[in-house]
Amino acid sequence: MKACMGQFQQQQGYPWTPTRAELPPAVAVPIVLAALGNHQLGRFSDDIAETLTRSVEADGYAVHDGQLHPLEPDAPNVKEEQNVIVRLFRALRLPENPALHHLRESEERYVEGNWDDAISQSRKMFEASLKEIASALWIKRGSTPPDPTQGQPVAVRNYLEQAGLLEREEKRAIDGAYGLLSHTGAHPHIARQDQARLLRHVAVIYVQFVLLQWQQRAKLP
Repeated sequence: MKACMGQFQQQQGYPWTPTRAELPPAVAVPIVLAALGNHQLGRFSDDIAETLTRSVEADGYAVHDGQLHPLEPDAPNVKEEQNVIVRLFRALRLPENPALHHLRESEERYVEGNWDDAISQSRKMFEASLKEIASALWIKRGSTPPDPTQGQPVAVRNYLEQAGLLEREEKRAIDGAYGLLSHTGAHPHIARQDQARLLRHVAVIYVQFVLLQWQQRAKLP
């Protein structure tokens, strides 16, 4: 963290904007905390300050009145929920790409301020995750062709219900979440940045829900 602070302070005029790879959550949050503690956040250039702000927002925090606060005190920790998805994918031996690639991309696009792309990547992560789960379920059941998971996203969701992984109400909730993620720009009373942030949360939570369902089902003979 000290090294990263030094990199910022050594840049005369701060002529560069760090990428998400250069500002992972474990770095961005400590940098902001250190800057707040030293009353130095205002010394960063606008570009760097904005990137730092979006980095901590992507992890569920915001800067208010010189302090770092949770954006939604009662909401789950988004970064931890994302880590749970990664751990579940690996524990269940599901193919990590493209789902986890889209998960990383959604965060990077958010930090860059590309709200529509952040939502799009969240939706792609949602689709890819359900497809991998459905494919694993199809194989476990010893089903014969045609493979329903090779169809449209709605066919994948229908299969998860038909195969008994999801109950009807659970399937309806997931359909609704997918609808929200698919209708980019259809929420005129919510700022684009807030849409991107909240819909990332929706995708992460629902994917984790289905992964946990599959984790229990995979244990059955």
